[in-house]
Amino acid sequence: MFKKITLSCLIFCLSACTTPLSELKKQELKAYEEKGLKVTEKSESLGRTLGFLPGGGSFYHGKIAMGAVSVLIFPTLLYLIYEPHNGYEDALKRNYRATKEYVRDLRTNDLIQLEEKLNANKLTEEEYSQEKEKIRQKYSAF
Repeated sequence: MFKKITLSCLIFCLSACTTPLSELKKQELKAYEEKGLKVTEKSESLGRTLGFLPGGGSFYHGKIAMGAVSVLIFPTLLYLIYEPHNGYEDALKRNYRATKEYVRDLRTNDLIQLEEKLNANKLTEEEYSQEKEKIRQKYSAF
């Protein structure tokens, strides 16, 4: 019975491990951070630190069921292997998505304002193209 429960927990935990952010997305997030555009909804270091507490990382990210399972399997070494990593990766992924959304909204607003200037004849077509390129560069990670 104990072996079945342990095996079930192992399978659940391994399937629940967070897929890490790709290297390209990490580079993109770093580039946005260098431009001052990174949004931090969750602290990566806090997520990792809380991951050492039973269910802490999961609860921090709103994964209540996973947190409850983590509390149940806390006595196993498996917990200490995956939970701190998951806490960090979950925060990183959440911040990446929030940053992409934030940058998209800023770029859209700037383009709308630029379009309004063009429609009001405050810009020539050439000035519009130049300003549009500046906006593209401003909000591009690379």
